[in-house]
Amino acid sequence: MAALVLPLIVSPSLLAVPAYAVTCQPGTSTPNDSYPGTVVKADNFESGTLSGYAVQTSGTGTVAVSSAQAHDGACSAYVHATTDTTSLANFSTQLPTGTQEVYADGWFDIAQAGVSGWDVPYFRFFSGSTRFVDVYRYDDNGQLWLRVLAPSGSFTFTRLLSSTIPLNTWHHVVIHVIPNGTATTVQVWFDGASVYSSNQVSTVASSVTSVMNGAEHYQQMEDTYIDDLVVKSVIPAPAPVASFTASPTSGIAPLNVAFTDTSTGSPTSWSWNFGDGGTSTSQNPTHTYASAGTYTATLTATNATGSNSTSSTITVSALQAPVASFKASPTSGAAPLNVAFTDTSTGSPTSWAWDFGDGATSTAQNPSHTYAAPGTYTAKLTATNAAGSNSTSSSIAVGKVQPTASTAQDMIPNDSLTLSGAANPTGTITFNLYSPNDTTCSLTPALTQTVQVTSGNGTYSTTNTTFHATTAGTWRWASSYSGDGNNQALNSACGAEAFTIANG
Repeated sequence: MAALVLPLIVSPSLLAVPAYAVTCQPGTSTPNDSYPGTVVKADNFESGTLSGYAVQTSGTGTVAVSSAQAHDGACSAYVHATTDTTSLANFSTQLPTGTQEVYADGWFDIAQAGVSGWDVPYFRFFSGSTRFVDVYRYDDNGQLWLRVLAPSGSFTFTRLLSSTIPLNTWHHVVIHVIPNGTATTVQVWFDGASVYSSNQVSTVASSVTSVMNGAEHYQQMEDTYIDDLVVKSVIPAPAPVASFTASPTSGIAPLNVAFTDTSTGSPTSWSWNFGDGGTSTSQNPTHTYASAGTYTATLTATNATGSNSTSSTITVSALQAPVASFKASPTSGAAPLNVAFTDTSTGSPTSWAWDFGDGATSTAQNPSHTYAAPGTYTAKLTATNAAGSNSTSSSIAVGKVQPTASTAQDMIPNDSLTLSGAANPTGTITFNLYSPNDTTCSLTPALTQTVQVTSGNGTYSTTNTTFHATTAGTWRWASSYSGDGNNQALNSACGAEAFTIANG
């Protein structure tokens, strides 16, 4: 084989080349094939133009639509170049940015071969301005050859057909190229038969930007008709960006967590590592953490292009015994007193034991209870879960029934306070009477009586003094013991004492 003549690159004209006076069949369906990818060009040239191609011509070289020959229909593209030193003719299909794989499919009728030592190309593949793969008919013997530009800058040649390809006949050529440096894929089909296939072709290129018909240098003599041209580009989807949500991200063991994939980039598989030895390949799995600890949950999302991982922390705590607490409403009032108890315990109790202090009990979470008799009661809640139990108490003050004055009148209010268990108490007991408008005994009392503690423990009462009630309604007593050096002060609940009413 003769020595290679290095290409001389000239600037292309990107304008559409006017058609010669030809008779085509506009509206004819465009060609198609079964190869994968997005169609960049599908052209039977029946439009009569080469619009959309990058065309190069110089000297005696021409590129045009011709009706002299056609594989089907009436027209084809015609590339003509001579041995003249300025003769140049080619047209190129520009590929979309990001193309990583290309299929070039077309029908060729080489009517005139070139001079000895040269060739007539079918398809040439470029990365930028560098041609790195082409398939051609060798002028000396008509054989089919593959030429590859290696990383060293030298060309390697592979004969694909030892027989002579006849001139002036149509032949179907398909070439598939995936540029990947020393692991480039090249497949060639000629007239429907596979004549070459390798994914270990060593080339200088890792990308492909255009596919050329014709030659990019001068004096490459040819007369070639090209028809039913289909060029397809494959742009792989980007690798996914992994992301997910977890709910909840913390809690008490055993903790059931729902994981939801929110990855972008169309992943096709998911690999979960929950950090406790558990794994999953579901897109949206759930997982139960049985033991307390801090775990790193990791998702790896994958598609045909690659994979990406992301992680999140799951905090699992050991179960603790609950902390009992509750609210009671009301906490004081006249008998019969109905009290609503509301559990406010923390730590997730699973059972509740109530002791209302008057002999009654309940296991409801939020019970109600009626205290029938006056007195001060200790209501107790014990909250329990698998880790243990805890108790808390609160006082409920139940007073005597309070009489109601239907009109303003004179009355003789009476009240008493019993001291017991004290150590020889001394001091004073103050009895305060509050009007019906003061339901909490917090305003200025309407009547105050002070009684000296002179006999130690025992019951001390108000004096029988007539009081004129200026407001109709329920009047309330509240009393307090001042305390002394040996005994603490004592306060009664508002409205816990009774008095009598005298009509006046």
